[in-house]
Amino acid sequence: MKKILILSSLVLTLVACKTAQNTSASSALSAIGASSALSENSTFLMGNTWQLESYKGKAPQDVGFTLKTPQITLDSTKHTISGNDGCNSFGGAFKLAGDTLKMASVMSTKMYCNGVPDTDFISILSNNPTLSIDDNKLMLSQNNTVILIFSLKDK
Repeated sequence: MKKILILSSLVLTLVACKTAQNTSASSALSAIGASSALSENSTFLMGNTWQLESYKGKAPQDVGFTLKTPQITLDSTKHTISGNDGCNSFGGAFKLAGDTLKMASVMSTKMYCNGVPDTDFISILSNNPTLSIDDNKLMLSQNNTVILIFSLKDK
């Protein structure tokens, strides 16, 4: 009888944990759903690595991203964003409010990379850009102007 009670408790605990994980992921994806441009592409947006293709209308290499090409990855299950800014690795928490990206608790390595606009890149991400997806491109805008364009990174 004692073994059955312990086994039942274990099964209930595992089911409750799995339900909590699914609820967390669902709530992140439903936050995306507030925007029609993102709701159709929410699974496409999350979990993929996006590599910078255009920075303020120019190729990344033309504006100083010569060491690494910046990239970002959004994880809806953990509500985390990670990537590199062309010089340093970064990570933190994120939330989508409609089609607006809101980052918090961002941490970064602190290497010095001469001529790389890494701090400007992080500043754009940190200033609540608007997200949209068009033609398999992830676009981040501020004041109705597209600032960053990302494409899917080959796996």
